Amino acid sequence: MSDSLLRPFLDASDDVRAEQELALLLSEVASPVARDVLRGRLHHGVEQRWADDLLQDVLLQLMLRLRMLRARGASGDPIAHFKGYVAVVALRASDAFVRRRLPERNRFSKRLRYVLTRHPACALESSPVGTLCRLRTWAPDAARDTATARLRDLAASSDAAPALSDRDLPRMALSELVPIVLEWVGGPVTLDDLTSTLAAITGVRDRAQVSTGGDESIRGSLHSQSDSASHAGRLEARSCLRWLWEEIRELPSRQRAALLLNLRDDAGGGVLPLFVLTGIATFADVASVLDLRIADLRAVWPRLPADDATIAARMGVTRQQVINLRKAARLRLLRRSRRAGVAGGDERVQRAAIRPGAPASASWKPVP
Repeated sequence: MSDSLLRPFLDASDDVRAEQELALLLSEVASPVARDVLRGRLHHGVEQRWADDLLQDVLLQLMLRLRMLRARGASGDPIAHFKGYVAVVALRASDAFVRRRLPERNRFSKRLRYVLTRHPACALESSPVGTLCRLRTWAPDAARDTATARLRDLAASSDAAPALSDRDLPRMALSELVPIVLEWVGGPVTLDDLTSTLAAITGVRDRAQVSTGGDESIRGSLHSQSDSASHAGRLEARSCLRWLWEEIRELPSRQRAALLLNLRDDAGGGVLPLFVLTGIATFADVASVLDLRIADLRAVWPRLPADDATIAARMGVTRQQVINLRKAARLRLLRRSRRAGVAGGDERVQRAAIRPGAPASASWKPVP
């Protein structure tokens, strides 16, 4: 049986409602879990530059998996613990990223794992936070937080460990270096953290980590030409969406509500969750922009996009006033975009805001 968190999505009465529940599930449940996992795994080096893209890839995988689960109904493989499933997907995505983008670090991690499994003083063990490295003589409840902090201090500067200053750590064999460092930190640490620190000490670097040519040279060392074009396209789309969100925030309160509560795509589904799923705004940000309490936004979220009559009743105005407010908001966005020359010029932003001469009921469409 699937996790109860999935029931509102799986049991939705129609596809439009299901997509609204899916957006809420991904933004409110999956995204925080995946983000925490990726932050823990990709805190070092160049990887953090790509964490946002990796998060979107994880959310896309989850979206496709959940849609398939709903389509198959009772014949689909259930997800018994959704948050755990999200964490596993994020871990696998981060591991695949490191293997693909940082081959030297990946090879070093394999060497380190080999040493830890064969050294008589060391051990590896599984835990909810990942694989832990420890000395066999430590008690099971040895402090991990303090050890992790000391380990990261050591990675940042050798001066953090005066007791080790008389040792030539960079020239030591891993079989000698590993137990010395573990003994100094005084508690279990994740394999990922230990890999980062020992790689820094011994000078293991991938080309992306030592590039001095700025973002373009980093991108070139990490991506093929086609990958770079795809990544650049995603950055441009996100940049345009971010600009639109900032401009919407500057609209008068009633114009914001008239516009945002009615955003819809060609299929009639709500578009407002797009800002949350791309990380441009949090759920709390959306509530603030709409002048709603979070609890009130949660109540209306599954019923978005709202029709003009519903919005009018909520705002205490007429339906025609809602239409006029939304038209005024669109026209302001269009004027601002022409002055700013945002993300590829007028044509793209006009599609995102409003086409000149379009009727007031025309749908506002986000950047594809």
